[in-house]
Amino acid sequence: MTDARHQSQSVQDHTELDARFNPSQVRLTPGSIYADAQQAGADYLLSLDPDRLLAPYRREAGLTNKADPYPNWESMGLDGHIGGHYLSGLAAYWQTLQTWPFLERATRMLTGLLECQEASGDGFLGGMPHSAELFRNLREGQVQAQSFDLLGSWVPLYNLHKLFAGLLDCWQSFQTKSASDMARVMVLRLADWWCDLADNIDEQDFQTMLTCEYGGLNEAFARLYQLTGNDRYLRQARRLTDRPFFEPLAVGKDQLTGLHANTQIPKVLGYERLAEITGDEAFHTAVDTFWHGVVDKRTVSIGAHSISEHFNPPDDFSAMVTSREGLETCNSYNMAKLALRLYDRTGQARYLDFYERVLVNHLVSTVGIREHGFVYFTPMRPRHYRVYSSAQRSFWCCVGTGLENHARYGAMIFERRPGKDPGQESESLAVNLFIPASLDWSQRGLRISLAYAPGPGTTNLGRIDLEADDQSQQTLDLDIRHPWWLENADYRIAQGQANMTVEPAKPDSEGNPRFDHLHLTWTGRVSLELCHRVRVTAEPLPDGSDWVSLLRGVKVMAARSDDADLIGLKADDSRAGHIASGPLRPLGDLPVLQGEPQDFLLPHPQDDGAIEVAVSRPMEGKQGWTDSRLLLVPFTSIEASRYSVYLPWAQDGDTDRVHRALEEIDAQEQAHELQVCDRVDCGSQQSEIDHEYQGRNDRQELIEGINTRHALAGGCFSYRLRDASGGAKMLEVAMRDQGSTAPYWLRTEGLELGQPVRSRENGIILDRYPLTGRGLDALPDRAVRVQIQAGAEGPTPDLLTLALIRG
Repeated sequence: MTDARHQSQSVQDHTELDARFNPSQVRLTPGSIYADAQQAGADYLLSLDPDRLLAPYRREAGLTNKADPYPNWESMGLDGHIGGHYLSGLAAYWQTLQTWPFLERATRMLTGLLECQEASGDGFLGGMPHSAELFRNLREGQVQAQSFDLLGSWVPLYNLHKLFAGLLDCWQSFQTKSASDMARVMVLRLADWWCDLADNIDEQDFQTMLTCEYGGLNEAFARLYQLTGNDRYLRQARRLTDRPFFEPLAVGKDQLTGLHANTQIPKVLGYERLAEITGDEAFHTAVDTFWHGVVDKRTVSIGAHSISEHFNPPDDFSAMVTSREGLETCNSYNMAKLALRLYDRTGQARYLDFYERVLVNHLVSTVGIREHGFVYFTPMRPRHYRVYSSAQRSFWCCVGTGLENHARYGAMIFERRPGKDPGQESESLAVNLFIPASLDWSQRGLRISLAYAPGPGTTNLGRIDLEADDQSQQTLDLDIRHPWWLENADYRIAQGQANMTVEPAKPDSEGNPRFDHLHLTWTGRVSLELCHRVRVTAEPLPDGSDWVSLLRGVKVMAARSDDADLIGLKADDSRAGHIASGPLRPLGDLPVLQGEPQDFLLPHPQDDGAIEVAVSRPMEGKQGWTDSRLLLVPFTSIEASRYSVYLPWAQDGDTDRVHRALEEIDAQEQAHELQVCDRVDCGSQQSEIDHEYQGRNDRQELIEGINTRHALAGGCFSYRLRDASGGAKMLEVAMRDQGSTAPYWLRTEGLELGQPVRSRENGIILDRYPLTGRGLDALPDRAVRVQIQAGAEGPTPDLLTLALIRG
């Protein structure tokens, strides 16, 4: 169901739909978690030095640097990627707060980038290492690509997209300022440079190139078309379609399992924009299929998804509650953008519901208000914790998106809607999200403020203040959203002289948001109180396994655990500093919920937004269970602590069965911990990057949802494995059992190996090579580069893992 405000435009020169208020008209209320998160994000953003962010661009332009580049990913091959996010963050904060530091930093950064682009002479602008050689080889048709590697460069087109997005955001956000003019000139030059280069690449090589992660470069060119009407940019947007990924989606097939999640979401943002521009049903279907596959089948209670950055099978969430590498912030950043765009286009409630869920449970929690850093992974493993970035040392992808995320909380709180009477030229004010904020509706001469907080038990209490600039009689239609998590709502005039009629939300069979409609007439100032009775809901994991998350209203609840052994809580500049590497707590002694919510929910009359539940705990050192109470607080209130979002759930009352399953997981993990010193998952993007993958003439494949890698005839690939704690006795090679397994050659630098012992189990071949001599003790940092090489006659087997084990 669509209405007039959701009709698409083929060419537009603005970013806000007519329904939206200018971001600067909405201010978050000081003291709320949203205002605190917004301020923490702004402080982090302004702490960065533009000269250090410019260093990679100046190097590639042949200019002398004014400052050293930042470390970490900014000096490991993804050099310059933060620069684009920095521009987008500055643009977003400028739109929201309109304060000078954001404009000043943006002007400095853009001036520096313009100097770099003019020095290059051909329109190119970028910080990726050896960029001139890289793009010269591409122009000449030399294309070798894997998911994270293009001609030996770490996702250079992804990097390029960050700059495109940053320049586009500055162009559209700074209006008449010189910053806007500089950004427009640079992005158009850069776009023409890319189009000229791409015109020299034939279609087969172009598709090969798109094997490597390229962010949302297709969306950037679609935006350029909307801004300029230049058909060349539209053709480029359509050409930047990765067919092996797009074509199954376009016919309704979900083949997401095993794919690197955030490689795909930005592409889908491009498909959505192309669907809006062109009306092509293939793009519409692809977006809908993707949305269903991610949100309906692979998303957990806080609105996020992915395990170790990859899509899990919809029928198996077991790794979700065991992995330390949980939900990735970048994914939620992009899915929130997709939800808003789909809501703008369709007006469907499901998109606004998702946006609210991911915003108020995940995104707002991904900046440390006390720790002053951004979060990469949010583990769903019970009693684990999160790591926070260090502003001058950590430059992950989720730092980049973190620079943008926290500027935009005000985007959807208020909205203009068509008036209730279609025959009148009037509009109503909608309250979409219950986030404390104020609105300066200058066009109507009104100032509106919204307060909202937990009340006693399962009530939430709010207040809406309306004040007019003059003392004449005012009339306003106020539409207050009635979301899925709301049991009932009551409204009353608390202060001022006013007349109010209330028309409760009606059932809607077409998927539109439901609103309670209030008609108000008053003079001067009036205050309206609202009382919401919210639902407490139990949401199991999508695979139906014995784990459940509880929500009070839309807020996901969690059990706060201990604060011990938070190793690496504040990240350093190491390659894997974003992973919470502290010890995993066992699962076998977790409290278990029994039965349905009405069976375990306990009275909690306080107004702290918490709930209490009855749980069964295993008795220490003996058989049996003891009953106790467990306090659950809003997940977003927990920082720098261990926590549990999902709890074991004996819905059928059989706590012993659930407990045995947990103890079995503990036993398997303990055996693995005792055995494995280091392991790389072959073909898995992040694991391979973490282990310094190198290769030539080799292939990464996804086979039945499992990532593998093999070398072709004469090819090879290698990784760096490290025995940090000592004790490795064997090198284990795991590969698919393909019947007549092809040979491979194993080479190590400075490490002596004995003859392997081969075994077969569950369709996997294991070759275990004993370490001889001094083993890894003789090598620097106790690390070794292990190479798998194919012979001249054919490929190697499909490798699954390489591991150093204790034996």
